[in-house]
Amino acid sequence: MPAGEALSLPSDDNRRLLFWRFINSDIGRLLVGFVLTTVVGTFLASWYSYQQWHREKEFEVIRLENEMAVVHVNDVNALLNTRLAKLRELYAAAINGNASDTPMKLSSYRASINSWNVELMLKSSIIERLFAANMHYRLFTNGKNEVPPVTVAGYFDRADREVFTILECANEHPCETTPARRQRAYMRRCYSWS
Repeated sequence: MPAGEALSLPSDDNRRLLFWRFINSDIGRLLVGFVLTTVVGTFLASWYSYQQWHREKEFEVIRLENEMAVVHVNDVNALLNTRLAKLRELYAAAINGNASDTPMKLSSYRASINSWNVELMLKSSIIERLFAANMHYRLFTNGKNEVPPVTVAGYFDRADREVFTILECANEHPCETTPARRQRAYMRRCYSWS
């Protein structure tokens, strides 16, 4: 540059022309491609990782709810099995006429009824949320007036009445405890549920 000349800046038109020449050059296209690939790739990777995280969280929630449901099903199953086993023990003691064993079996059965009532009432909202809206009705409603019973509690109520009828008969002195009477009581119990 000669001495005394001022440095001149390109005009706006020249700047635009230089910019578009650079963009249209091979190196310019390469740089624009890298920038666009980086921006679009980052956006797509972020979107995909968010979708993956969202699916994993949904799966985790479903898995935890299923595990909780299995635990509650096992709890309800244990309550049903305990009450039924205690009822069968009481029934066997009543049919066999074992007067010394009957009060202990009766006390054990009443404890299982209390446990049944308390535990199922505590779990009723969880049971309805996890299983069905009318599950509370199927488990708790006594159904004394329904023939045949349509609820678990109704069947237990019916079996209770049968066993307590046998116990009352066994406590009466004129009551016969013959094998034929035991067989009739057993048959009545078995076929009255069908």
